[in-house]
Amino acid sequence: MKLISFILPLFLLFSCVAYKDAVTPKVSQLIKVSGTKDQLFLKSNEWAIRAFANSQSAIQYNDKNDGKIIGRFLMNTTNSPYYSSDVYSVITITVSDKTAKIEIDPLPWKYNTAVLNTTVYKPETAQKDMQKLIDSFKSYMESQPINSEALVVR
Repeated sequence: MKLISFILPLFLLFSCVAYKDAVTPKVSQLIKVSGTKDQLFLKSNEWAIRAFANSQSAIQYNDKNDGKIIGRFLMNTTNSPYYSSDVYSVITITVSDKTAKIEIDPLPWKYNTAVLNTTVYKPETAQKDMQKLIDSFKSYMESQPINSEALVVR
């Protein structure tokens, strides 16, 4: 009986889960690259198709005349016996002649603050992941040749 009265409070203490609202600010970057608005729109769209590689991520709006692409991007999926959450962000790409701008706005999520939980996706990790996306976009826009054949209407 003494053993149960000792173990039960410990079990309850360590099994409690505290959730905290994630606060991660939107990030953006303006990139100066060569190309027309139409060419940069095509390159941006190509990058988004490659970056949005899973079925939970999708381009939800694109308008060549506006030079705008908007998509919902799955940043992280956490599945554990104690906690499950998908973390999404909205990525907006706006292009014009010789410039491309990317904005990443994470949608609110809650994360588990339990000390023993190693599967937690924290705001600091989200910040790093958003910077990786921006770096990937910048690298793609600066290095990939423009596929002008795709611009020809047949």
